[in-house]
Amino acid sequence: MSNLKLIADAKIIIPNISIKDDFSIKSDGKEVYFKVVGGHGPDSAYIHVPSEKIICTGDNLVECFPQFPGDPDATLDVLNRWESLDIIKIIPGHGKIVGKEYITKVRSYFEGLIAVLENLTLEKLSLKEVINHPNLPEYFGVHQTNWMKGLPNRRDEIENTIRVWYRFIKRKFKNLQLAP
Repeated sequence: MSNLKLIADAKIIIPNISIKDDFSIKSDGKEVYFKVVGGHGPDSAYIHVPSEKIICTGDNLVECFPQFPGDPDATLDVLNRWESLDIIKIIPGHGKIVGKEYITKVRSYFEGLIAVLENLTLEKLSLKEVINHPNLPEYFGVHQTNWMKGLPNRRDEIENTIRVWYRFIKRKFKNLQLAP
């Protein structure tokens, strides 16, 4: 059967299950767990298959650079949750399958980045000064082949994360100062 015939005969089925938080499917002693965690987008999610020790992270985690442009604290929560799972393989939204150690490297990098951004917030630096600051940690993957292939876009992703997280941390600190 030709591809055109397959497409012409295809039945379109509209999804009839919506998930706000999490969902689990169990059958024959196996489970597939789906959880919405936000991050890359408000509906970003991951899938965990405990029996296979695998998670599929969607675009929150890609091989070249994680894409968590939202709340840095929520990002660390997700990474800590993933790290606590009994997993061996991570299927990222883009790129090669990676091991659990990748999550640990990403979390460590982000913890260092957040610490520096918090210190720079206290110094009341401009966003331009922050983006070019020498104390910012270097992302551990910058010398990977896939990183080098997408270099302009990868640098933009890092700068976007720094920009968004610096603004987020400034607002957080400002709100803390206004608290009684």
